[in-house]
Amino acid sequence: MKVNSWAVCLGAFLAFLAITLMTDNIKWGFITGLTISVGGFKWIRIKRKEAKEELEYDERVNLNILQSSLYVYSGSLVLLLSYLIVSSQILNNISINIELLTWYLAITLFLGFYIVPSIIKRR
Repeated sequence: MKVNSWAVCLGAFLAFLAITLMTDNIKWGFITGLTISVGGFKWIRIKRKEAKEELEYDERVNLNILQSSLYVYSGSLVLLLSYLIVSSQILNNISINIELLTWYLAITLFLGFYIVPSIIKRR
């Protein structure tokens, strides 16, 4: 069975819609759609690698990807730590919304695992 990106996107959207309508909570629909899309794209990537459609990269490219991802993670953690220190020591009030923190961590992981490696591979 040939699965492409459009099928994964459509499946994630339909799962998002179905779970949101069943639970009346958009958060669970978003989590379901995100899980299906990440899993589907990972599966497509593995199948392409097995079919040798993706080029093999040497040690230098893999090292650059590792270093760039480390820079993204380090920068995001420094930003989060700075916020926590400023809000606790200077403002004397830590008011962090768990949903925003979840979004922040999800975006950081998405950048480090998918966006940065694809940019480095194309250079």
